[in-house]
Amino acid sequence: MADKGKSKLVDEDLRSNSSNEGKRKEVWEDDAVAAALGHHRRDRSLFLGVLQEQNDPGSEELAPDNQNVPINVDTKKDQRLPQQSSSASSRSAFETSVEQHTQQKVDVENQESCMRALIDPDEEYAYRLWIQSLEAMKNHHAPDADVEKALSGQHQPTTNAPDSDRLLDYGPSVYTRKLIGNLKGYVLDLSLQLYGCRVIQKAFEITDTDQKVEMAKELGSNILKCVCDQHANHAIQKSIEFVPPQHIQFVYRSLRGKVKMLSSHPFGCHVIQKALEFCRDPQMKQALVTEILESVNELSVDPYGNYVVQYIVEHGEPREREIIVLKFDGRVLQMSHEKHSSNVIEKCLIHGSYMDRKRIIVEIFCAAGGTTADHLLGMIVHEYANYVIQRMLEVSREWQVDVIVKLVRRHEAMLAKYPHGRHVIAQVERVVNARAGLPGSVAPAPPQFP
Repeated sequence: MADKGKSKLVDEDLRSNSSNEGKRKEVWEDDAVAAALGHHRRDRSLFLGVLQEQNDPGSEELAPDNQNVPINVDTKKDQRLPQQSSSASSRSAFETSVEQHTQQKVDVENQESCMRALIDPDEEYAYRLWIQSLEAMKNHHAPDADVEKALSGQHQPTTNAPDSDRLLDYGPSVYTRKLIGNLKGYVLDLSLQLYGCRVIQKAFEITDTDQKVEMAKELGSNILKCVCDQHANHAIQKSIEFVPPQHIQFVYRSLRGKVKMLSSHPFGCHVIQKALEFCRDPQMKQALVTEILESVNELSVDPYGNYVVQYIVEHGEPREREIIVLKFDGRVLQMSHEKHSSNVIEKCLIHGSYMDRKRIIVEIFCAAGGTTADHLLGMIVHEYANYVIQRMLEVSREWQVDVIVKLVRRHEAMLAKYPHGRHVIAQVERVVNARAGLPGSVAPAPPQFP
């Protein structure tokens, strides 16, 4: 009860001092924070100072009350406080009591209070601590000299330094390791939080390899939950990107057998693409790609799976693109009229080989048995298929382009009545002007030959 009375008195004193200064500072009302801060005033700016003190307990002690300059215990005392004996001048009775009884308990409470500060969505403290600009952080906590000391360390960045808005990029390495070390045991919970996941992502980017591996292992306890979570999937992607491949194999093993399901998931599709990008094990990568190729027709029409197929078409091996195009045989015209699969057909025209393009274009031209061009006119005025026609004008050989140009010129009056028809007419004009070498025209991409 006596400690709670002291806590209230400290709060009242803080609020009165804040009103005199014309600015009210935020105060932590948590008793665990009071213990962690060692009876210093509970302003959030001391969070950085406390972590610094833990790394170097023999260094300067933070000045009490509102002084801006750290005071050396051996040489100076606060002139506004009554003289005390040497045994009580450096610490309060509350600090001494905590240290004598349960020093380990203080460390645990300090860690828990740090966690509460990081995951509190109302205060957005984690976001400010890790992402906020250095100048804004200083101004928010001014005029606390202990914040300046904690932020500066051995390196004082200039305001014109590149990326100087990243606090941890310039913070002392011991402070960074200590703060990230306090995340141990909370990585999964933080990854599922709106602001906590940003902390975990930043930690994966800047911390040392040993801590990255430890954090990734915590996420490994529930990989699928993280992959399908709107926040934690970003943490999984960062682990795949920044953890050395030999330490992240358990993530790839967790994805095997579930690639089709995850590729159709709004968040899982991003993780699958990241895994395909950074997987360095040829056998593991081939296993993931094989699962996609087996279901390529279903994934191509899926709102999310089509992005995974597009990734393989754009970044995969030529043999993989050939297999995809062969699986589309007999379905190209139908896929060109669908919203998601039409994007896949466009990618195949852009990144496919000459033979891949030839298969697609010939199937479109001969869809009606080669006796009529009505289906081409239908594609030109269609909201999705018209983009496939425009892409054909860019990548086809000259005789194939001539077929489309003549068709458009013959029915130009009718096509001009439709908004998508006008788009194709404009594309035809650009191609024709490019052939004539007129300025301002865009030449189509030269076709690739085997």
